[in-house]
Amino acid sequence: MTSRPSSPYAVAPTAEEAARTAELLRVLEASKAAERAEQALQAQALAELGEIAHAQSRRSDSGGHHDFPRRAMAAEVAALTQVSPRVARNSLENSRILVSGFPRAFDALAGGRISQEHVDAIVDAGIPLLQDPGALSAFDDHAVDIAEGETPHRLRSALSVLVEKAQPMSAREKHEKAREGRGVWVYDMQNGMSELTLRSTTLEVHAVYDRVTGMGRAVKRDRRAYARARDEAQGSGAPAPAASAPSADAVLSDERTLPQLRADILTDLLLSAAPTGHRLHQAGSTATLGEIRATVQVTIPADVLAGRDDGPPAWIGAGSVISPAQARILAGDSPGWERLFVRPDTGDIVQTDHYRPTTGQVRAL
Repeated sequence: MTSRPSSPYAVAPTAEEAARTAELLRVLEASKAAERAEQALQAQALAELGEIAHAQSRRSDSGGHHDFPRRAMAAEVAALTQVSPRVARNSLENSRILVSGFPRAFDALAGGRISQEHVDAIVDAGIPLLQDPGALSAFDDHAVDIAEGETPHRLRSALSVLVEKAQPMSAREKHEKAREGRGVWVYDMQNGMSELTLRSTTLEVHAVYDRVTGMGRAVKRDRRAYARARDEAQGSGAPAPAASAPSADAVLSDERTLPQLRADILTDLLLSAAPTGHRLHQAGSTATLGEIRATVQVTIPADVLAGRDDGPPAWIGAGSVISPAQARILAGDSPGWERLFVRPDTGDIVQTDHYRPTTGQVRAL
């Protein structure tokens, strides 16, 4: 019997094509397994080099220079691998943590079952558990089970919730402890560029990102609308719309991407306290970027609303966890809730409705 394509758009391969495809897929599979085994071998070597440097530091009696052995080792590795000393030092430390703290993830990498990206996600998420060997071991086992069937991106979302449940502290205590690490850092790069890193609560960071994204989209819409109005005016012989910028050419030639606009608008906000460098020019519009506000969708379990901080965490999007206190404040400020009723054993949604909280509920929150 002749096989048929599964789709009207599919084309059945010839016997030679099918055989060659199968052969190439086997080559790709073997190559990926060998690559992952090589990455595990490198991690093992880096971990041992890191241990040697730490042992030398512990033996150092040179006062404030006890960190010199680790910096010297990082310089050796940086020269060999052609990366910066900072990157080399991070690799040494991360490899030490992987080999000693996440043995099952390391074995899965060496066996080719998960990728380096999976391992990085597991280590990044599990670092808060390093002081609790029991919780860390359970997390390592569960994380690898998830990683073997998920992409690294989806894995990170799943692990953020998993690590919250694994920690012995309540959600409120964990948030307060993590919040102590907030700050702003600058990393200088090449060609006159630098990175500004902000670490703050998940709710606030997502709100900042949402607001500058909304402002960037408003600028792009405004530039397109102004260009259309100018083209229509030129076609009809009417005067071109006036722009409040120094030159209309500056508006028409604005081809910045959305990520570039986010960066420029955030810089504008931080330096001037208002996005004055990004005025809108659409004819007949009085809108300003300052009127744009952030919108964040939050999923809040009923246990959190009831005031139990040790219940499951609240989260933004696909799994970015926020504190129970912030979740209750947001729920109290919201005029209505979209309720989801789920099966506790499978997590499947069985019913939804829109609910308006009572005055007493809002007062309690």
